[in-house]
This record gives sequence, structure tokens and C-alpha cells, in this order.
Amino acid sequence: MKLIRFGEPNVPTLVSYVSQFMTLLPGDIISTGTPAGVSVGMKPQQYLNPEDVVEPGIDQLGESRQNVVARRPAAFEPSLSGAR
Repeated sequence: MKLIRFGEPNVPTLVSYVSQFMTLLPGDIISTGTPAGVSVGMKPQQYLNPEDVVEPGIDQLGESRQNVVARRPAAFEPSLSGAR
């Protein structure tokens, strides 16, 4: 899978891109990252570390919780091209 940089938010382009490799259903959320001035834009720069917790949420909808873990190299990593 390749990294796509959209620059300014462009919802129709983003939805079109994501729809190429997954079916979007009503209620799906596309989490796009952080605004300017966060992480790399901070002085000093700050990054997520193993054991950090990310909890994005939307008022009156709910939250999602992700635990940050260190990436372990896999003995075999299949190609993501064409994967659904």
C-alpha cells in the first residue's frame, strides 16, 4: 500500500480513494490524522510511543481506542497490492 498525501482536506477525493479498496457503509469513519501544529509541528517534536493510547471520538457518537505497540518485523510480509 502506498502513502497518499492529500494536503488540504478534500472529502470527495478521500472517499473515492478509500472506496477503491474497501466498501464504505453508513456510519463508517475515515480517520485522517492530525491537524497542523501537532506531533511533528510541535517544538520539541513529539511522537507516539509503545504503550501510548489514542482515543479519537465524536460527541454523541462514541470513541475508538487504539493501544500503540512497537512494530515487530514479520518473517514474511505479503504484498498489500490487490488486497481487500
